[in-house]
Amino acid sequence: MRTRHFAGYNVTDREGRASSAIVTFDVATGRGVTVSGRVYELRGRTDFNADGEYVWHRWLEINSAMDVVDVTDEIKSSMEQK
Repeated sequence: MRTRHFAGYNVTDREGRASSAIVTFDVATGRGVTVSGRVYELRGRTDFNADGEYVWHRWLEINSAMDVVDVTDEIKSSMEQK
């Protein structure tokens, strides 16, 4: 089953993050809720972060994820239109 996840860098705690599956996402606010109940808020620029990249690749490995599609540009474009 295909799922979507937040992956990146948490500026508050200064650490890379990969979320559980996203349940809801509000394009207008950039906020989403995951299966675990955590609320994520997309803010700031989209950019490469080594820690975020490392955590995401470990998540993929641990979960044996295949057929990965990066939807960053799609989501960013949708948020800019709101």
